[in-house]
Amino acid sequence: MIVTAARQVDLTVHQNPLRERSCSNIMSSPSLQTRHSMQHHKSHQSRDTITAPQPVDHEKLRLLEYQRAHTLKLMLEKEQTYVESLRSKLARCTTPNIESKIQQDLVGAEKRVHKLQMELEQEVIINFNLSVFSKLLQL
Repeated sequence: MIVTAARQVDLTVHQNPLRERSCSNIMSSPSLQTRHSMQHHKSHQSRDTITAPQPVDHEKLRLLEYQRAHTLKLMLEKEQTYVESLRSKLARCTTPNIESKIQQDLVGAEKRVHKLQMELEQEVIINFNLSVFSKLLQL
């Protein structure tokens, strides 16, 4: 498979020559033959634009990781606010059925807070390692 920078990838299927002979009795329309030859030609053109793998841009990678950490922090803050609102509702609640539902929501929200905290800690470690690595590259 050939990967290009475009949104569309053209693939060309080459048949085994033995198979072509056995299927030669089947007639195909001229429009299909023309379309096939045009696609085949287009495929060769796109092959010329394929580039080799590019080295990692450490500044872009660092920025991407920073944005990811920032997004996780915002998600964590929002979830913590939700936990506090659930705790407040739970303290004011007097109906057992509603209290049970709020308690279930609170348990789920606290799990999400814990998970986001762990992910954010990992992102901080990754960001630290990336900044140290990029400083070493500058030496």
